Amino acid sequence: MKHLTLAISFLTLSITSLFGQNYDEISAYGAYSKDLALVERDGLYGFIDIVGNEIVEPKYNEISAFGAYKKDLALVKKDGLYGFIDIDGNEIVEPKYDEISAFGAYQKDLALVKKDGLYGFMDIDGNEIVEPKYDEISAFGAYKKDLALVKKGGLYGFIDINGNEIVEPKYDEIP
Repeated sequence: MKHLTLAISFLTLSITSLFGQNYDEISAYGAYSKDLALVERDGLYGFIDIVGNEIVEPKYNEISAFGAYKKDLALVKKDGLYGFIDIDGNEIVEPKYDEISAFGAYQKDLALVKKDGLYGFMDIDGNEIVEPKYDEISAFGAYKKDLALVKKGGLYGFIDINGNEIVEPKYDEIP
């Protein structure tokens, strides 16, 4: 198996050299996705396929494995901001968030996002369901099923799973 991986890596290096693509490093195929290898050029990362075609141009500071956050998506970091790409290299969510949590940590099929110090939610398709405008958001169901406690400007209220403000943040505390 080790010889096969070395042979594939050598073949990849040969193919990419033939097509004029120079990489500082090429990972083993399958480490990030079945038919892709992570490549690095000048400290930036992208992907090539098994015949050496560049699927994702090396332009990201970091790339997670596909499926770590959502099936067929990889979390990417560019200039300190996070987003998602799909298996074909398309940016599904442009890198614009300071943080993105795992899907399901707060509510099934939602990920908490942070932008400019404020929190919101995106759905599993990358759509912003709740605009990042809250100082804090609790997990859904902690107070009432399908509601999350939010804090904005030092005041508390509730949102539903669709992002609607059910109770406007106007209370000093909600015990």
